[in-house]
Amino acid sequence: MDLICYLHPGWRPLIRPAPARRDWMDRTPESFAYRCLPLNIANAHGWELLNPCAFDACWNGETDTGAVTIRAQADGSVASHATSLFGQGILTFHIPGIFRTPPGWNLWVGGSPNRPKDGIHPLTGIVETDWSPFTFTMNWRFTRPNHWIHFEAGEPICFFFPVQRALLDDVEPVMAPIDAEPDLLNRFQEWSRGRDSFVLQMADQPPPAPADRWQKHYYRGVDMSGKEQVADHRTRLRLKPFDVSAVPDLPESVATVSSVGSAAPNQAAQQNTPQSQSRLDLRKREWLLDTLERLRTLSPQYQDIQRRAALSSDEFLDRYYAANRPVILTGEMSAWPALAKWTPTYLKRAVGNVEAMSALHPDMGFPDKFLTRDGEHPNGTIRIGPAGSLTSLRYDLANNLIAQVVGRSRLLVLPAAEVGKLYNHQHVFSEIADIEDPTLPLSRFPQLADANFTEVTLMPGEMLFMPVAWWHQVRSIDFSVTVSYTNFRWPNDAGRSFPVP
Repeated sequence: MDLICYLHPGWRPLIRPAPARRDWMDRTPESFAYRCLPLNIANAHGWELLNPCAFDACWNGETDTGAVTIRAQADGSVASHATSLFGQGILTFHIPGIFRTPPGWNLWVGGSPNRPKDGIHPLTGIVETDWSPFTFTMNWRFTRPNHWIHFEAGEPICFFFPVQRALLDDVEPVMAPIDAEPDLLNRFQEWSRGRDSFVLQMADQPPPAPADRWQKHYYRGVDMSGKEQVADHRTRLRLKPFDVSAVPDLPESVATVSSVGSAAPNQAAQQNTPQSQSRLDLRKREWLLDTLERLRTLSPQYQDIQRRAALSSDEFLDRYYAANRPVILTGEMSAWPALAKWTPTYLKRAVGNVEAMSALHPDMGFPDKFLTRDGEHPNGTIRIGPAGSLTSLRYDLANNLIAQVVGRSRLLVLPAAEVGKLYNHQHVFSEIADIEDPTLPLSRFPQLADANFTEVTLMPGEMLFMPVAWWHQVRSIDFSVTVSYTNFRWPNDAGRSFPVP
C-alpha cells in the first residue's frame, strides 16, 4: 500500500522509520529489555517525525494559552513548529505535511512507544487521512507544572502508522474455556511446566552466558517442542524510508534522515582530514552498492528469494549465478538416499569419527546440472549440528550451494550491499555474533536497525544458492545436516584476489 506525505513549498518534515532501540533499554543490565520481542516490535512499528530544532518549555499550571513558555535554543526558532495553541497545559507541534492513505485507512498518531519523557506525555489521535485535505497537529500534555522540559533537535516528537478504519467494527470478541481447544491447553501446560523448571534451574545453576538465561521460544516463533508455529513470524520490522526523489529541492539533512534515519538536523560538517576522507569514501561506496541493489530489486524476480523446481543449468547461470542472486532449488535431491537414512542413530553408527565421513558419500546424489566433480572437495563439506546451533553472521569468498539433508535451517540473508550496516571489521565476519540476540547492545551497532535481510527456512531436500559476498546467519531449527559445495561448473574464484591486511 502507498503512504504519501504531500509537501507544500517550504515544508521540511524530518521523517524516519522508527528504530527499535531505546536509551533506557540499552541501560538495563545486559540490555535484557531487548529480550521482550513485543516491546521491540512496538518500538519500530511505524515512522517517527523528528523535532527540527532544540527548545525548552514550561507550564505554570494555568489553563490559558499563555500558561506555556517556550524558549528556543540559539540554533533556530521554534515558532513555526511548537506552540501553545489550545491551552490546558498542552504543547502543540505543527506537522508540515498532508498525509494520504488508501481508501478505508487511517493514521494512528501519537508518541513513540516505550519512550517516556519526564513531566510531559504525548496525546494520541486517529486521523482519517484517506480523504482529509488538512494538516494535523501532534500534542503533548504537561503532567507537572513549573517543570522545564527540554526537546533535543532530532528527538522524535510524533509516531504514526496506518490502521484499517472498519477493522475493529468487524471484530467479534468472545471468551471461551481453554478446554474447548485441547491442543492449546496441552501446549500451554507444557510451556507452564517448562517455565517452572527453567526458573528453578536459573536459581540453582545460572548459566554464565547471558543469552542462556532466558527462554527464547516466543522470540523464535516456536513452541516448547521447537516446532515453528507460523511462517510469517517477525523478530524485527523493516519499514521503508519515505522516498524523497520527487522533491528535489529538499535540503540534504531532510533527505538523509528520511533515507537512513540517523542524521539530526543542523549537524556541523566534519573537517576534511584523511580519516574523514576515508570515511567519506566508504560512505560513497556503500551508497553506490545500496543504489545498485535498489535498482535490481525493481524487478519482481529479485524482490524475494525464489523457490524454483526443475531449473535448467542455463537458466540457473543466467538468472542467478551470473546475476549474483540467491535461489532455493527444490526437487534436485529427491533421489538422495540420505534424506530418509540420515538419522542421528544412523550417522553415529555409520561415521563414528570425522575421518570416516567419506562413508556417507554413497548416500548422496550429485547435482551434475550445477556442479563439476573437479576441485578440492568434489563431494562437498558436511556439517552436522544439534537444534539451535548457530553459524554467525558472515559472507563467503566464493559462491556456495548449500544442500539441506536433515532437519531445517533458518537463515537470515542480506545482499552484499548491506555491508556498511553490518560492522565488517574482521575479515569476512561481522562483529555481531547473533543479529537476533535481543540483548545485543544496539547503541553499539545503530546501523544494524536499517539492515534489510530476508528470512529463509531451508527444508530437507532443498538447496540454497548463496552468491559470493552475500551475508548470512544460519541457525538449526532441528538436528541438522547440510552439505556445502563450491565446485560449480562456472568460474568460482572470486576470493583469490581478496585484500587481506
